[in-house]
Amino acid sequence: MDVLVVGDIVGPDAVDYLAGRLPELRRLYALDLVVANAENCAITAPTPYRGFGMTVELVERLLESGVDVVTSGNHGWDGPETDAVHRHPRVLRPHNFPEELMGKGVAILEVEGEPVSVLNLGSPTAAMPNAMPPYDSWLAAGLRGTVIVDFHGDSAWEKM
Repeated sequence: MDVLVVGDIVGPDAVDYLAGRLPELRRLYALDLVVANAENCAITAPTPYRGFGMTVELVERLLESGVDVVTSGNHGWDGPETDAVHRHPRVLRPHNFPEELMGKGVAILEVEGEPVSVLNLGSPTAAMPNAMPPYDSWLAAGLRGTVIVDFHGDSAWEKM
């Protein structure tokens, strides 16, 4: 199975770049699955520390170009289209974030006839202090087959 995982897509120009290149990359490398973190793909406010987030239009552009699953993080809640974006069945928010937040944190897909679980987790200290501990969330996720994790955190020690 050939998988491409794309790190943080920052800004609409990055969406345009990836959307323009991805069909060729999928063909050239025979990619079976593409997962992309897009929590900062939109500029939703003119401030240096907040105001990225996602829009339905930019997420749809990524999906139409060949991204299979879009992951989010703490900035996924910046901007006015938060609920609409996280309502999309192929957009994941961190699974360990509070249940009352819109969206889901795991997608189970079939790739080459086998189950693949894509799990999005967030660091409680970097992303959201009241998040469930990541390992507890992992155990509760009902994962099947190959597991791909997008772990959203700000520091290397948390990711280790």
